[in-house]
Amino acid sequence: MLLPSSLLLILLGIGAAQGANILVIAPLATHSHAIWFDIVTTLLVKDGHQVTVLSSDPEKQSLPNRTTYTLETSYDTHEYEMDLGKMKTEWSSSVAGVYKSLLDWNIENCRRQKGSRGLAEFLEKFVRKTEKVDLIIREGAGSECYVALIHLLGYPPVIAATPFPNFEVPGYWIGNYDNPSYVPYSLTSYTDQMSLLQRLHNAYIGFYFKFMRSFYYLNQIDELSKEIFGDGVPHVKSLDDHVVLAFVNHHPVLDYPRPTVPAFIPVPGLQLKPPKKLPQDIQSFLDGAKDGAIIFTFGSSLLTASISPAYRTMFFQVFSQLKQRVIWKWEMEHPADKPDNVMLAKWLPQADILGHNNTIAFISHCGQAGTQEAIYHAVPVLAIPFLLDQSIMAAKLIAKGVAIELNYEELTVDSVKSALDTLTTPTHGYKERMQKLSKLFRDTPEQSSDKIIFWTNYILNHGGKHLTPASKQLSGIQYYIIDVAACVVLTPIALVYLTRAMVWLVRRQAKS
Repeated sequence: MLLPSSLLLILLGIGAAQGANILVIAPLATHSHAIWFDIVTTLLVKDGHQVTVLSSDPEKQSLPNRTTYTLETSYDTHEYEMDLGKMKTEWSSSVAGVYKSLLDWNIENCRRQKGSRGLAEFLEKFVRKTEKVDLIIREGAGSECYVALIHLLGYPPVIAATPFPNFEVPGYWIGNYDNPSYVPYSLTSYTDQMSLLQRLHNAYIGFYFKFMRSFYYLNQIDELSKEIFGDGVPHVKSLDDHVVLAFVNHHPVLDYPRPTVPAFIPVPGLQLKPPKKLPQDIQSFLDGAKDGAIIFTFGSSLLTASISPAYRTMFFQVFSQLKQRVIWKWEMEHPADKPDNVMLAKWLPQADILGHNNTIAFISHCGQAGTQEAIYHAVPVLAIPFLLDQSIMAAKLIAKGVAIELNYEELTVDSVKSALDTLTTPTHGYKERMQKLSKLFRDTPEQSSDKIIFWTNYILNHGGKHLTPASKQLSGIQYYIIDVAACVVLTPIALVYLTRAMVWLVRRQAKS
């Protein structure tokens, strides 16, 4: 009997790698990232490895062979604890400004975490007592504060992993540089079809980010790193790109096709799976939605209390006019004026609700996980993005014709009602286009979970330097052949001037 290809790959990857000691560094203070890394570490534990996790969030479920050290001060002050309108304004001034704010936020995150009990316990119980670490998996964004561990633990191979779809930094680490002429940089809302001015701005953003990261961000992180690990550790810059492979939450159907090196491993939709049975109250509510149901949530970090009271009232007014039922993630006390067709719940099994046959629309901030879940279950989206990659995801969905975007500051009863009516009316084609996109997204020869297991074991068994192209050693001037272009342009000019100089000398000698 022939084995499925994914199972065969896993079996081929298993061998000496079994029972490896793996350290996972996931310090970014974002709940959705912690959920993603929980899936990764669970896969590794089930594959037989001993996994130690340094995380901003406590583990959801205790597992044998997984030890988590929680950086409990990660959320002492948090960017999301503010009015959503204010947050959107502060994070939307300019792309360059957002990059700077993001770097500052990562610096502050490191500063908060360095005094945590969890970090002190990790250093005492793990770093000082561990004889050997076989592999480090580090978060692709925000883990620079802890790269000194690579040095302290004897330079084991390092895999970068990120739930972002096209975050450039892991690409830098493995020599997979994006071409700014058709690959939009993170935090821009450009598509792969850019005008001249957009390409100019896109190239500027790429240069700005590399410059700020190298000369502003990493120098400040290095100071904090030395406060944590001592002055004897190398500069963060010398350790930052010690990476041989990258797991990236990228799918070409949504995130634009681009050339990638062998060390770039796309693992899209790691959290996706067929819907499970819902809690009875939610199941009954959705089963009774004969005209369809709409799910409304802004994810794990943006809470209902962040929505202004006027906007909460506005949404209730909209929902009271709908024939559909609405289920809303709501962490506050239930108001007396809640419409009868609305169900409020502190926690929602989002993916399973999206997978219910009666769910016909999703009001979302367009986080990466929720967007992929909407595509997987073929549910059109009313996008209300706020910051970071959310506007990018909204732009991608709009380009595919499966979403409508509204600006949070400009929401009205009429605009929200009109958008929902358009999304849920079959003749407008949003559902049909989303079903086609879902088929493309689902049709894959290999599951992302299988790739995580196989490539982790592959690096444990073989290392990964042979997967890294020579582009990793090239400067930007060399990679983009600016030096070659300079030679092509300057050589003829130099020859012309040299010829003119020689002619001038000959004429001068002839006259004398």
